[in-house]
Amino acid sequence: MKRRYSAAMVVRARELRAAGWSVRQIPPLLEEQFGMRPGHTTVFGWVNEKHDARRRELARNRERKSYLLKHGVRSRRIGPQLARARIWELHDRGLSSEDIAQVARLWWGEELTPGRLSRHDSSSIGGGPDERHV
Repeated sequence: MKRRYSAAMVVRARELRAAGWSVRQIPPLLEEQFGMRPGHTTVFGWVNEKHDARRRELARNRERKSYLLKHGVRSRRIGPQLARARIWELHDRGLSSEDIAQVARLWWGEELTPGRLSRHDSSSIGGGPDERHV
């Protein structure tokens, strides 16, 4: 179970750190005052702004991903095989390499040059006609 600490404890930890106490010295002081002893890594997260900001960003990303999965919203990111199939579908419908490159930038945020799209080798986006519908 995830332990929840009071906001007052977090504020006190930040005050102690600003007063010059080390991250390892703060937990026993908090235990004396609040009756709970957080780990030094927890205290580190509270007093280090970059770490705290990164932790909040990761939590937001987890919540966003959970929400999207729960509500059936799919990511715009697709695998390379499906991308190749979509590109060949656009090609078969008569779009030029320049147009396909613009669509790829719009759909996937991927920079594909018309030259890369027009080559038909394994290093290009789609491979040859034999590999079109993987």
